Amino acid sequence: MANSTSPVPQVVEGTGAVQKINEQFDAGSQALVGGRNAAVSALLAFGIIGGRVNGQNGANTTLNLTASSTNYIVWKKSDGVISFATGTTNWDNSADYWRLYSVVTNTTTWTSYTDERSSSQGIFGIAAVALTNPMTTAEDIIKGGASGVPARLAAGSNGQVLSVVAGAVAWATLAGTGDVVGPAVAVDDRIATFDGTTGKLIQDGGKTIADLRSPAIQSVTSSATVTPTFLDDIVLITAQAAGLTLANPTGTAISGLGMVIRIKDNGTARSIAYGTQYRAIGVTLPTTTVLSKTLYLAMIYNAADTKWDVVAVGQEA
Repeated sequence: MANSTSPVPQVVEGTGAVQKINEQFDAGSQALVGGRNAAVSALLAFGIIGGRVNGQNGANTTLNLTASSTNYIVWKKSDGVISFATGTTNWDNSADYWRLYSVVTNTTTWTSYTDERSSSQGIFGIAAVALTNPMTTAEDIIKGGASGVPARLAAGSNGQVLSVVAGAVAWATLAGTGDVVGPAVAVDDRIATFDGTTGKLIQDGGKTIADLRSPAIQSVTSSATVTPTFLDDIVLITAQAAGLTLANPTGTAISGLGMVIRIKDNGTARSIAYGTQYRAIGVTLPTTTVLSKTLYLAMIYNAADTKWDVVAVGQEA
C-alpha cells in the first residue's frame, strides 16, 4: 500500500490519463479478485471479476441470480469456479469454498449486496478473530478447549509433566519417577534389590557378584533322610553311615532347574531310596553306594510332570 514517501503515481489530465488509470488498475488487480463487475451487473445479472488465487485461475463470470431470494456467491478453492445458490451449503463449507457476496433480489433485479471477501471465510480471509484470555493466575497456560475456545490450565505440581490423560492435555506424574531410597547402611559390593513394588525403595540383596558365580551348596554328614531344596545347586553327602533316602526337594519349583547330588559312604556300602519325584531318563538309578567311592546324580526339574529327571549317573571306578 502506498504512503507519503511512495505514493501511487498521480494521473494528470490530458497526459494519457486513461492509459495510466488502466495501468494502475492492472497493478492493483489482485485486490479486485472476486469483486463485483459493475459493467455486466444489471437486473438479476451479477458479474464477478476473476483472477488467480492459490495457483487456480477463476474466470470473469456473470451469474443469473434467483429472483426474490438471498443468493450466496462463492469461489471454489480447487478449481476457481464461481457459483451461487440460495442455500448455504457451499457458503458454510469453508474447507472447499471462499465467500464472495450475499445478494438480495426482488422479482426483477438485485436490491442489495454484502461483500464478504474480507470476512474470516472470505477469499481474503483477513477478519480478526478475538482471543479471550482465560488465564487468571501466574504460571497458568492456555490450551484448546471445546470447539477451539481457549481454556485455562493451571500450573501443575512439582515434578509433574505435561501429558495426555484420557485424550485431554493435563499434568501428570510419571510412574516410577522420584527419589530412590535405600537402607541406612550397606555392605560393600553387595547387590541392591527392590524392596516392595513402588520402584522407589531398595534393600541389601545379601549377595555379591562373586556370590552369584558360586554354587549354592547343601552339605550333609550322614543322615538317614536328605531333603534337597530348589535353592540348592549341589547337595554334598559325606561319610554316610546309614541307609539313605533322598526325599522330594522342597521350596518354590523352578522349571528347568538343574541340580547335582554327590554321595560317598563311610567305608560301608549304604542303600539308596528315592522320593516319588525322582525319575530315571536313559539311566538306572543306583540303589546302593560302592564302598568308599563317590557317586554323582545329575538331574533337571521337569515342571510339566512334577519330576526330577535324573539324566546322568557317574560312579567312581
